[in-house]
Amino acid sequence: MNERSLKLCEFDFVLERLGELAETPMGKEMALSLRPSSIREEIITISTETEEAKKLMSYEPPPSLLGLIDISPILSKVRLGIILEPLELMHICNFISRLPAVKKYIKVSPFFREISDKLPNLSQLEDDIRRVIDDDGNIRPNASSKLIAIRRGILRLEESIRSYLESHMTKDWKDMVQESYITIRNSRYVIPIKSSYKKTIKGIVHDVSQSGNTLFIEPYDVIDMNNNLQELKKEEEYEIQRILRELSAKVASYSEELLIARDTIARIDFAFAKARLSLNWDCTAPVWIDKPLVRFKSARHPILGKRAVPIDVEIGDKFDILVISGPNTGGKTVTLKTIGLFIMMAQSGLHLPVSFAEMGIFKDVFVEIGDEQNIIQDLSSFSAHLTHIIPFIRYADKDTIVLIDEPITGTSPREGSALAISILEVLRDRGAKVIVASHYDELKVWASNTERVINGAMEFDPDTFLPTYRLRIGRPGVSNAFVIARKLGLDEYIIDRAKSFLSGNELTINKLLSQIDQLEKDLRIELERARRERYNYEELKNRYEKLLEDISLQQKSIIRRAKEEARELVVRTKIRLDELYEKAKSVSNKKEIVSIKDELRELEPAQEELEIQGDRIERPEIGMTVFIPSLGQSGDIVDINGDKVTVLVGKAKIDVSKDELYSSKTTHKEFSIDNIVKIKRSKAQNISNRLSIRQLTVEEALEKLERYIDDAVLAGISPVYIIHGKGEGVLRKAVAGFLKNHPMVESFRLGEYYEGGWGVTVAYLKGL
Repeated sequence: MNERSLKLCEFDFVLERLGELAETPMGKEMALSLRPSSIREEIITISTETEEAKKLMSYEPPPSLLGLIDISPILSKVRLGIILEPLELMHICNFISRLPAVKKYIKVSPFFREISDKLPNLSQLEDDIRRVIDDDGNIRPNASSKLIAIRRGILRLEESIRSYLESHMTKDWKDMVQESYITIRNSRYVIPIKSSYKKTIKGIVHDVSQSGNTLFIEPYDVIDMNNNLQELKKEEEYEIQRILRELSAKVASYSEELLIARDTIARIDFAFAKARLSLNWDCTAPVWIDKPLVRFKSARHPILGKRAVPIDVEIGDKFDILVISGPNTGGKTVTLKTIGLFIMMAQSGLHLPVSFAEMGIFKDVFVEIGDEQNIIQDLSSFSAHLTHIIPFIRYADKDTIVLIDEPITGTSPREGSALAISILEVLRDRGAKVIVASHYDELKVWASNTERVINGAMEFDPDTFLPTYRLRIGRPGVSNAFVIARKLGLDEYIIDRAKSFLSGNELTINKLLSQIDQLEKDLRIELERARRERYNYEELKNRYEKLLEDISLQQKSIIRRAKEEARELVVRTKIRLDELYEKAKSVSNKKEIVSIKDELRELEPAQEELEIQGDRIERPEIGMTVFIPSLGQSGDIVDINGDKVTVLVGKAKIDVSKDELYSSKTTHKEFSIDNIVKIKRSKAQNISNRLSIRQLTVEEALEKLERYIDDAVLAGISPVYIIHGKGEGVLRKAVAGFLKNHPMVESFRLGEYYEGGWGVTVAYLKGL
């Protein structure tokens, strides 16, 4: 895509924001040099890269790359044999230290796994550098055995010089020194002597104070020691250079791996900058199709930010040319720039600030926006405009899109509109997709009467006299010049006189379009009222469902308490039976034996006989009241499916066989807790320990999961495996939130690799 089109659509603004979100100079360089591609495979790859980086960031923030520098200049030096400075070596070391965390972070993504494999293991080089250089970029004292010996010698000699000078300064030279301190001049230890004692202390003068009252003298007695000290420091310098030369050679031997790591880190940083931009602008990944079309829902130009009015726009499916009309400052130019910019962004691998985007791939986007005059080339606005449009005609085809703000300007409207229509027809014949903004009424009429051409209107509110910036596809817009002129204060008699110059047809068209605007406004008011009514309905529905949920929770709580009480009763009964058994073994008195038997009879459960109230029903019908002996309950038939019949017992629907139905002679009994437990146990007998909720909505999945957990608890199954798939992670998060708050869930985790990994959640149920 040509640079002029990129500039007109303000693509550089996007790149600047993208560059600000990169954490390394290399990533920022990639961001600022980003350009759209027209190669399908490349576009799909870089778009997927952004999506995968965004997914990773949604799970956990990436490791920071802030503070890293571009090491390629350092590597260029070392490959030429130049010895690196300690600080440069530390930059290499710091760069290497970030690699393991980045590698570990991105390798969990299948998409980034191949990229992570490119990051080499350079820990040995890092260790070698850190063994020699500290975090501040200084050579460590123990960098080599020779350096240790040299620095010990320096310390001993410095101590000897100081000791000698301090002892004489406090005794022999006490009255001669200006101040009692030792200093260094020209890398040699000296003492400050009053100038009047210059000849008293024999030595070399290395400096004089500004006032001339103080001389900095190196006494002859320490000259040899200072000389020896300088020799040792020179040896230290040679040894440090040897160490740095050795380290630089090691870095040079790893230069290929370091360059690969540098380029890989740059790409990773760039990918996460794209993901951050997507998150910051609340973007969506485009859906790519084979057909060259564009369909954007709620598109928001990023420069306008929160001030942007979302627009819906499409082209290439039902029509190939869209003629947008409407008032000045109504948003026509912004609409054109938004479409062009979003195509450029998408084909650069960036996400779009839209609620939905579907598009094909265009090999070029031709843009002509603005009224441009070229004084140097002696071109009028008409000539300059046409000069840019002519190449569009020459190179346009079915894989290009053309965006023009007022096709022909700077000439008579009649000739301009005729020329514009001719140009648009040629572009249509070449198969190009065209969106044009224009005030020409002739273009509106042409669009209404031409196949695969359609009008679009930028809305204008006749009550507030302000544009709404919304695009309405399917009808032309009104320029509203008279309305705007009136608002700006032009006298009414001038406006009336202007209207008299218009033809009757023009006045009629404008009046009809204004009436359509008002009808659409009234329709939107009614639609908004309907939406409010629906909202109130949804509120009531949610309150009702919440009430049902509370009742269900209370029911489950009652069942759990009943089960717990039953367990306690069984335990107490067993203990008492054991006590009576032991007692019976040692009792011989007949009276006591009778007493034990009586107590045993009391402990025995009452034997319920199945009561058959009437005759077996051979031909059940919906609405018939029946009796179910196995439940001891009567109910109404609400559904018949083959050999199975659904009976409404109390508030519960129960599936039973036709063979279990008898005629009922009594009224319905209250549906007791014992019956609920009996039914639940029956349903849970054949339950699996795996539940699949893939391809369900969140609402459907959670409803199915809730029923499953209840059945699993009654069946005594734990753990259970909930299969939700990987995907976007929406179901996984919803399942995690549900299990976290469920009273019967002890704990849960994501599946291991052999259990299905992130696509499975394993839940452990309480008491099982």
